[in-house]
Amino acid sequence: MPTFVTPEPIAVSVTVTSAEVRLVASERADTVVSVEPVDKASKSDVDTAERTKVEFATGQLTVTTPSPGMLRVSKRSSVRVTIELPADSTLLAKLMHARVRTEGRLGDCDVRLTSGQAQLDCVGALRASLMHDDIAVEHVTGSAEIDSLSGSARIGEVDGILRFKGTKGGIWIGDASDDLDIRSVNGDIEIDRADSNVTAVTVDGAVRVGRLTHGHADLMNSSANIEIGISNGTAAWVEADSKKGAVRNNLPVQQNPDEFDNTVKVRARTRSGDIIIRRAADESGSSAD
Repeated sequence: MPTFVTPEPIAVSVTVTSAEVRLVASERADTVVSVEPVDKASKSDVDTAERTKVEFATGQLTVTTPSPGMLRVSKRSSVRVTIELPADSTLLAKLMHARVRTEGRLGDCDVRLTSGQAQLDCVGALRASLMHDDIAVEHVTGSAEIDSLSGSARIGEVDGILRFKGTKGGIWIGDASDDLDIRSVNGDIEIDRADSNVTAVTVDGAVRVGRLTHGHADLMNSSANIEIGISNGTAAWVEADSKKGAVRNNLPVQQNPDEFDNTVKVRARTRSGDIIIRRAADESGSSAD
């Protein structure tokens, strides 16, 4: 079990195939790496674990399993890698048929998945590339940029600007403090709360913004519904158009919108879905209308 003296946050690079990777970040002055076969009775698993390289130099930790050309690629994990490291360390993870899970606070993370899964706790800035994969992050304290060929993304909270480009797969965001720019070909876009500008465009998928408090929202799809909730204390300027569906604006007309704490602008366009504009639900979950 390699142990390295690391009084400061380090940079971690993980390149693995058919593996389970777990990173545990905490306030500590060393880094401990464990590489074990998933099945100790499997000669293949044991051999893969033995040939996995762990190297550390000048603040850079590298963990590499044998390349796909040296082993038969399997969707079943062969090795289990655990890294205990200082908080705020950065991560570059390149995964094939692999899963990564983090606990604690990390710095900037770059995750590149090819048929895998990522579950991240708290990270700084996030970059993610998904081939046929899913990613879930509890909290992004910086900006986020996600490109998805086929896969879904779940972001509990994001403090910086988020950009998402997807071909097939949806995205859910719990709480967004800064601008969102989300564009998908096929997939639902769901945002529980947005405190800044929102651009959400999908060809085939529903669009929902549970609560908009500031800025403007530009929402568009070809089919499926669009729904947006306007926060209490916020006046809304609304432009909505559905070619074949219904537009239901449940907001009352305000005679003096300048008296409201905030003003938002909403543009919603769909070809065949319904558009619903309403007051956002209060904290108890009931409608404010």
